[in-house]
Amino acid sequence: DEKEKNNQIDKLFIDGAKSVKDKLLVSKDPNYTNYNKTDFKNVINKIIDGSITKVNLDDQKHMELIQIINSQQKENINQVISPNLDELYSKIDKLLIQSITSEVLNELKENPDVVNWIRDGLKLHSNDKDVCKFCKNEITELRIKELNSHFNDAFSKLQGEINIVIDEIQLIDSKFQNNLDAPDYARFYEDLQHDYKNTINDLKELNSQFIKLFNSLNVILKQKSITPFQNDTLDKLEPGFSELKFLELKKLIESVNVIITKHNERTANFSKTLKEACQLIEYSYATDKCEEYKQLNVELANIAESKNSLDNEIKESTNEIEKLKTLILKHQKPAEELNEELVSYLGHNELKFAVEENGYIITRNDSSCDNLSDGEKSSIALLYFLKSLEDKNIKIEETIVVIDDPISSLDSNALHAAFGRIKERCIDTKQLFILTHNFSFFNRVKNWYKFQFTERNDEKNKYYSIFQIKNEMVNGFRAAKIFKIDPLLVDYNNEYHYLFKLVKENANSDSKSLQEYYYLPNIARRLLEIFLAFRYPNINGLGQQINAVEKFDKGKINTISDFVNKFSHSDSISEPDHDLTILSETPKILTSILELIKHEDPKHYERLVKTAK
Repeated sequence: DEKEKNNQIDKLFIDGAKSVKDKLLVSKDPNYTNYNKTDFKNVINKIIDGSITKVNLDDQKHMELIQIINSQQKENINQVISPNLDELYSKIDKLLIQSITSEVLNELKENPDVVNWIRDGLKLHSNDKDVCKFCKNEITELRIKELNSHFNDAFSKLQGEINIVIDEIQLIDSKFQNNLDAPDYARFYEDLQHDYKNTINDLKELNSQFIKLFNSLNVILKQKSITPFQNDTLDKLEPGFSELKFLELKKLIESVNVIITKHNERTANFSKTLKEACQLIEYSYATDKCEEYKQLNVELANIAESKNSLDNEIKESTNEIEKLKTLILKHQKPAEELNEELVSYLGHNELKFAVEENGYIITRNDSSCDNLSDGEKSSIALLYFLKSLEDKNIKIEETIVVIDDPISSLDSNALHAAFGRIKERCIDTKQLFILTHNFSFFNRVKNWYKFQFTERNDEKNKYYSIFQIKNEMVNGFRAAKIFKIDPLLVDYNNEYHYLFKLVKENANSDSKSLQEYYYLPNIARRLLEIFLAFRYPNINGLGQQINAVEKFDKGKINTISDFVNKFSHSDSISEPDHDLTILSETPKILTSILELIKHEDPKHYERLVKTAK
């Protein structure tokens, strides 16, 4: 795949860079100290675009370049000087063709080996000519004259010239014996040593032939020195040694000097040569990888083309999937959420929403359901309506919502659930209308409004109003009219709160007439019935419940019992002599009732006082 091909290309650059760095790090060229895959990639790209020429090296050339890179800068080497053998040969040839004219003694001519002995003897007897120093016999003057005639001045001159040439031959011979003072191969750069060794070996082999020649020339010249009366040429005396040998010697020396020149040039341009060798190695490695890199790029391009085609197909499929998802999400997710809410709302999972085409069906126990109770219908209608408010096309803060009697036919649990969902979903509406016949639901909504919009000082939802609809006959027809709701329904959540407020207000008032007090015993009785029923649920009868109160003034308990029994509905008919003047004690007795409530439950009492305010 695409990632794999990119990894292969990356590995090609990494491996190539490593090979170059491993080979060239020894050169200490800063360009290769931190050589990396990016450097190698740049070289390959330049070779491909033609800005760098391809470099293909055979094994031999590669090894030579590596030797250059591994080498240290060496000193210059002197050239090998070729002896002037042509001049030497010419001198010898001239000496050999010379001949001396003199009175030659036959005995010496026929015995050339004796010549040197006699010549040396003449020198010894130059001052003492009478007696032979060898045999002690007399040497006659005639004999001396004969010998001097044989060894005349021309003879001596020729011998002197021969001796000079012999010395010259010996000097040249010593050079050839030392291989013409050719330098040791170790002084050369490593890549030049191989050719140098081969050339020197050839030179040594040829030198051995010249050394033999020099020996022969020595013999020839020495013979000439003894027998100067004959003339001859080198071609006759040394017929196997031609000018080709001299030419071969010159070529070998030239070859040696060519290698020396290369060595000296490298020394002079060592940095440049080293840099060029490094570049050739680098370019050769890059050249070797070019075709592989091209092939990988072709494969990568094919993959990219296939990927692009697949991407287009995937894009089309994705768009189609998204459309399907949109349809599914539009119905499936709300269906799932509605099912969860139904379970919470109804307390069972018998009823469920199931997606069907572009809508829903309602099932009971996973089968289609055609018959629903009024409560189930109300629950489903309310939940579906509240869920529709979450539609993405609805801006809830710009929406006016009207909910009419949402808890019809619902039990208390469902009523509570309905109120919670309405409160949750409708808090941010632009305007909300709720209509209901249920007093308990009315109280919940009223308290929500009061707390949310008044006590919290919510500037966004600061205002609310509560109205009551009443039916009237108008022109013989029934008509509905909207009125401000009775304050009693607004100010009190229940009868108990209202009764406490009446008792509390009249307990603090002693300026009313008996007639105004007459209804208060019933109010007080009803208040105590509700309070004590909660405090003593296991005791029947108000009188027994009052007497069950502990640690409270017994006199007050008796007064309260008489008050609520005699002046309210008691278990028996009131006495005929009932004294109504006792009603004048109403504020005091009502105060005792409040004290009893406070005594029994101080916290509850404080909350009732707060509510009454």
